[in-house]
Amino acid sequence: MTVLAGHGNNGGDALATARHLAGWGIAVRVVLVGESERLRGLAAVQWRAVVAAEIEAHVAATERAVETRVAGSLGDARLAVDGILGTGARGDPRALEATAIRQLNRARIARVLSIDLPSGLDATSGVAGDPCVVATDTAMLGVAKLGCLVRSAAAVTGTCWLADIGIPAAAFTGLGSPAPIWRDGDWRVVGPR
Repeated sequence: MTVLAGHGNNGGDALATARHLAGWGIAVRVVLVGESERLRGLAAVQWRAVVAAEIEAHVAATERAVETRVAGSLGDARLAVDGILGTGARGDPRALEATAIRQLNRARIARVLSIDLPSGLDATSGVAGDPCVVATDTAMLGVAKLGCLVRSAAAVTGTCWLADIGIPAAAFTGLGSPAPIWRDGDWRVVGPR
């Protein structure tokens, strides 16, 4: 499996995912889209943990490197994790991220899991940027991202799941977010599709 990580908190979540999966014995490849020196906070901590765990990890800091590294890492992958851009991204993705997104979409991986929202999708409006990851599944962490629940976003989100990360149920109402539903052993958010 391949994990694509960006510089922000979403990238940190993707790196933590890679670390945990590798710890469970799953063969994981990581491509960091951008320079490792730009990582801050928890994303930097997770990057150091991935490197220390000797997980196959590549840095792709130019468009050409992104093309090569992402395409090469996705070659035989059956699952890709999208952690390129997160909820703070606005407008169309920038060059490096756009190149990674295009490579991921071209690869036609059987399962693409986006963390929080597909990279390139606006978290509030649900408008897909150019380009936008086309996911088979989206794991929203903690609270539903309203942009993922907009009817038109269904074409890029796939099935939306809500991962319980310990937020009290009453907090959902205060945030104006749809309440989670427990179905088939998983938290799910059913929105207006």
